[in-house]
Amino acid sequence: MKMNILKEIDTMKQNAITFQDDIRNYNCIAQRIFSALIIMFFCLHILIIHLIDCETFEFNKFGYTIYTAQLIFSLCAYFLFKYYFPKNKKYISIAAYINIFQTMIVLEIQRYLNNEYLSYTIFLCIIICTTMVLIGHIRVFMCLIASILLIDMVFTMSRSSVFGELYYKQRYVLENLFVYIIIISVNYLITRFIYMVFDKNKKILYLSERDGLTDLLNRRALEYCINCQAKNDSLCAMILLDLDNFKKINDTLGHMEGDNCLCKIADNLKSMFRHTDYVARLGGDEFVIFMNDIKDRDSAIDRAKMILEKIPHSYYYKGKEFVVTCSIGMAFTNVNNADLYRRLYLAADKAMYKSKEEGKNKLNVVDDLIDIN
Repeated sequence: MKMNILKEIDTMKQNAITFQDDIRNYNCIAQRIFSALIIMFFCLHILIIHLIDCETFEFNKFGYTIYTAQLIFSLCAYFLFKYYFPKNKKYISIAAYINIFQTMIVLEIQRYLNNEYLSYTIFLCIIICTTMVLIGHIRVFMCLIASILLIDMVFTMSRSSVFGELYYKQRYVLENLFVYIIIISVNYLITRFIYMVFDKNKKILYLSERDGLTDLLNRRALEYCINCQAKNDSLCAMILLDLDNFKKINDTLGHMEGDNCLCKIADNLKSMFRHTDYVARLGGDEFVIFMNDIKDRDSAIDRAKMILEKIPHSYYYKGKEFVVTCSIGMAFTNVNNADLYRRLYLAADKAMYKSKEEGKNKLNVVDDLIDIN
């Protein structure tokens, strides 16, 4: 049982690393909502107390200062989580822990000063809300809630004469322990559910940007990835290749063998390029490789020549040999803009057709994209 629990915690820790950006986005939005709700709660709480018990209500100066400070803090937290942290996500989790901890401590101080106006039920409701507004590192959350409940026990037992008897002290400790178990369990279940949603969305996104046969990027994903590089002015290149004699394979050996050929070529292309390069299948027998941040033209051209050496695949049928080769067009540019994909594709396509006109299984390079319309 203990091993299973530790294994689950380790799995949650691994998921926290895998879905780090998603967790930060979730925590940022959840903390913004939490801060807004705390502002509304404090304002409504004071208003309701005045309306219900306006004659006997006495709010000491220190308590009023604490309320005001909390409203200002929550207001600042709201704007930080709305405008600052979405652009600077590194410290979102730390800010979230601080936001929750200080809010609960202020509530505890208010209970200590005005016990009859801020019940333990309200305190519990708010602390249970924290289970839904903070996901990620389960162990840190466990320590956070434990420290809050420990402070609550110290404050509560020190201010009430009822807790002079050992029985009441033990009962209150057990009640807080039960609350702790419930809060951690709820946070664990919510976190696990959200991870499942993240994982499902990740798989859907992956499938939407992949070619179903070769598992390479599809045209839409490639265009997006290339245009995202438009902010950089580094030297980049597009290699466009179209298979020669591929139609004969489909017509003679069948589409299944043609699909196997495409998958083999896709695997070869992925093994020949860096993990930072984008390899895609645009459809049919047309493939594209986008190389970003190239040190020099010659090394990129050598990589394209390597394709000509490794791509040829021979097939035999009834004593006849069918050889699949490729014609390659290559385009370079270091003047990047929002139209980068179209400009590179048109230039590489022009060079590729030139390779076919020259007898196929050749490479042609375009250096100047100015005249490409």
